Amino acid sequence: MNGQPRGKGAWEIEEEIIGKVKRFNRIINQQPWLGGY
Repeated sequence: MNGQPRGKGAWEIEEEIIGKVKRFNRIINQQPWLGGY
């Protein structure tokens, strides 16, 4: 939920970062010329 007065908890921020990293890794893994990093 957006617009919370308290701001985000550390775990929410961490989850967001992990989600971005996973998405990034999935994109990289689809590029064979990158060695399936």
